[in-house]
Amino acid sequence: MQRWELAFLVGGPMLLGLALLGLSLALDAVLPPLRTCFEEDPALLTAACRSLSGWSNILPTVAAPMTSAVGFVPFAAGILLGAPLVARELEHRTAPLAWSLASSRVRWLLGRVIPVAVLLAVALLLLGQANESALVALDGQELGFRQFGLFGPIVAVRGLAVVALGVVVGLVAECVLPAILVTAGLIIGLVLLITHGSSELQRAQAEWQVMRDGDWKTVHMMWDSGFRSEETGEIMTYQEAYELYPDEFNAMTDVSNALEGWEPAARVLPADRFDDFVLMESGVYVLVFLLAGLVTLVVVRVRRPA
Repeated sequence: MQRWELAFLVGGPMLLGLALLGLSLALDAVLPPLRTCFEEDPALLTAACRSLSGWSNILPTVAAPMTSAVGFVPFAAGILLGAPLVARELEHRTAPLAWSLASSRVRWLLGRVIPVAVLLAVALLLLGQANESALVALDGQELGFRQFGLFGPIVAVRGLAVVALGVVVGLVAECVLPAILVTAGLIIGLVLLITHGSSELQRAQAEWQVMRDGDWKTVHMMWDSGFRSEETGEIMTYQEAYELYPDEFNAMTDVSNALEGWEPAARVLPADRFDDFVLMESGVYVLVFLLAGLVTLVVVRVRRPA
């Protein structure tokens, strides 16, 4: 009954992943040689360099929205696959008939959920890895907090948690449209809660450090900026600096400049903490997956056929 959803919501991420792999190969073939062109032929006089320059304008423009869209795919696919999976059979009254013939309701449920979950997991794992390749080729630097949730296994973990939550909602709601709407609402609330909690934890663990030339480009997560006293080590934020020294502050022309006697500083989260936050968020989604699965098994065993 879900063959069209499977074809679109599992095949779609796979096709997007293949497209991202193709884009990453194309970016790798264009951007490094173009950097060589800027070193050896700054005016781009040769036909080869002009061609690379043209492609360098097209490929990133295409790749940027595609890589960003990966953040929404696991949630959309999970909602539209998980919520109708059982709700449609309850709405069409085919589930009670199947329950009367099946040796076990739990086996009936697992036979419908596990294949869908496995197919979606494979598709999202492919998508996460493909997007990692595309992001590396696009940004040309180490990935981190700026691309949080857009690559790697966390893409699949999110999708599986949403599917599990959608199945339990569909089992209770018994109708497809309400199940989709309720699941979407729950997921929005869950994402907001996780995002807020992660942001507060990151802010609490961020530390002030002096920023040298070039550091502004390498920092992935910055929570505040200001100045550090060269004499006492005291920290003064930009807002405090503006209130205390408005004339000197307005005369500054660059973020790397500083007031006399002060060094540019920022409150940053070290890049090596990225994996910790990925594991923490993944753990939350795994917990949601397990709890939703447990509730689903309990409900399908005790509920009465309609």
